[in-house]
Amino acid sequence: MRFASVSILLMASSAWAQSGPTPSAPVPQVLNVTSSRSKAAASNLSRAASIAAETPIITIYGLCETAPSGRNKATTAAPAPSPKNCKTVVTRAQFDSLAEALQPTWTPASRRQLAEIYPKLLVMQREFRRRGLDKDAKVKESMAFTLLRFEAETMAKSLKETADVVSDADVDKYYAENTSGFESAELDRIFVPVDTKASKDGQPDSKKDGDSGEAASANAVLKQRADAIRARAAAGQDFEMLQKEAYETARAEGQPSTHLGKVSANDLPAAHRTILGLKEGELSEPISDPGGDYIYKVGRKSVKPVDQVRPEIKAILSQMRFTEAMRAVEQSVRTELNDSYLPGAGFHVNGKRNASDAQPLGARRMPPVAGQPRP
Repeated sequence: MRFASVSILLMASSAWAQSGPTPSAPVPQVLNVTSSRSKAAASNLSRAASIAAETPIITIYGLCETAPSGRNKATTAAPAPSPKNCKTVVTRAQFDSLAEALQPTWTPASRRQLAEIYPKLLVMQREFRRRGLDKDAKVKESMAFTLLRFEAETMAKSLKETADVVSDADVDKYYAENTSGFESAELDRIFVPVDTKASKDGQPDSKKDGDSGEAASANAVLKQRADAIRARAAAGQDFEMLQKEAYETARAEGQPSTHLGKVSANDLPAAHRTILGLKEGELSEPISDPGGDYIYKVGRKSVKPVDQVRPEIKAILSQMRFTEAMRAVEQSVRTELNDSYLPGAGFHVNGKRNASDAQPLGARRMPPVAGQPRP
């Protein structure tokens, strides 16, 4: 029997009533206190490594082996009642094979937990088959779907492992082609908010209903304010003073700091990233966004060296390749759903959702509250 993850084992273990001691919570190690424990753990690992492959690791009395010669006997339980004098033996080689299949990096404590849980799963499997549940039609359907999902997840894991193989040459090539993405600059920013009092009084928000004449007029007023503030900033007036004035004019509460410090492209909203293309000392034109307009001044610029961002690039390339591999597999077929039988499912060809459902709710950027700049 093979299991998809350790969590399944833990769930199965909790289903049985208090059948074993509960592992104590891990305690943070202190070097001068736990040195003897560390030595003991290392000694235990060394001793375990010296155990022969055919040595019994688990012996289950009352559970008979029925697997034919050559099969992994540890994973097959008898479907018939077991005499008290029979037993199932799991050797070190069999146990290591199971542990490696589930999780390559087991701690000694986790291996012990697996060894305690595994016999319970085997005896429950015996009862499952003895009662004929494996012949039940619904159970068969459920088991088939579980296998289907396991195979799909294993395939995805294999694609991810392949995508994770990224060479240094690949990293260097990506860096050379996308150097600007690793550029950062000292930024100062003025946020020119909409008139919050006008919005509260029921007048049109300058960033809503852009097709209406009143909203267009409000947008024009906001743009005039932003252009005037930019002109004064270009003339050398203090950013903090201009920011304070912008908030007072809009009757907005609070006042954000104008100095953002060193900022990279990933720290900025997508529509604002073009400012990093400006030269040092240059001011951006006002950038319109929900809630107000933004004016940036670019300070000293720098580029992270490739060795500093190598792990980041490897992660980017790995994710890109995995996404492409998954898309190639998924789009190798064409899927249609019967909308009459599945009304309102929101799916269409190739499993794509309607545009309104295309992005997870948690990933949607909500516009900031009036008077408050977005990060």
